[in-house]
Amino acid sequence: MANPEQRNEYKASLAQALINQLNPALTMAASSAHVYSWDDMAAPLGGDPGGEGDEPSPDEPQTPEECGEVLVELLAQLLFEHNISAKSMCLICYWADKVGAKGPLGKYALRPGAPTGHYQRKVDSASGVDLRQDAQEMYKIEVPQHSKYDLSGTPHAMVVRPPHEELTKEVEKDSALLDPLEGEEWAQNYHQHPVVLRNPGRKILPYAFYLDGISFGVRDSLLGLFVYNLRSKTRHLCAILRRSHMCQCGCRGWCSLYPIFEFLRWSFECLAVGSYPGARHDGPWRQGEDDDRQERSGQSLCFVGALLHIKGD
Repeated sequence: MANPEQRNEYKASLAQALINQLNPALTMAASSAHVYSWDDMAAPLGGDPGGEGDEPSPDEPQTPEECGEVLVELLAQLLFEHNISAKSMCLICYWADKVGAKGPLGKYALRPGAPTGHYQRKVDSASGVDLRQDAQEMYKIEVPQHSKYDLSGTPHAMVVRPPHEELTKEVEKDSALLDPLEGEEWAQNYHQHPVVLRNPGRKILPYAFYLDGISFGVRDSLLGLFVYNLRSKTRHLCAILRRSHMCQCGCRGWCSLYPIFEFLRWSFECLAVGSYPGARHDGPWRQGEDDDRQERSGQSLCFVGALLHIKGD
């Protein structure tokens, strides 16, 4: 029979063993020979140094130049969505360029303390377009997309150009596009088209819908969606979707493509009846965003559009 002192020593050793099992951190100071993964500041969180989790994704940017392009793309997206100002974008690019960041950051860089209006002009000059004005004129739709900056698939505001508006702008610049087609040869799919048969005597504008892949960087590509004026042979880019941003829930990108096709169907129907829409493709007009379009609701396009061809390259 053990004496009381031996029993107390046994209980103390048993308690220490339990503590060591439940909370090893309590014994780290006493056991300096053993180093845990979180002791190594060079090791990434959640894994051992050099583990499989450290391997970069094939779709991730690899070079400093590619990383700079991704940063500019992110800043431009935030600018389009009015989450940052042109000044913030220029200043971020300025300091990133100062610390040696690569890519197109230097084109957007502008020193602190410059007059406020110079920042927007710098962005416009570097991009070659008036981003703010174009963003206000473009139609915005909600498209589920995948982004590494989101915790899960999230709807993003995508700026697009309605086909009926793009073709109308072209016709307003060149009214000869609506001249009679008697002198031109057209296949039976034009003469027997339901839109042509329903609108005898009206001005018809034949057009095509075209999808094409566009190389972007080394590991990514874009899907461009165009309308093609078959009279002038002019293409109008209506929507563009980055392949790596397409939904990855197992739908093979359909969650991202469906709202774009719904938007295009709405615009094609406007062309088929020859009038501006009375509401958005997904509901009522949005106050402050669609005011100009709301004023044109129901007005005539002065022509009707006949979709003759759908092509994917």
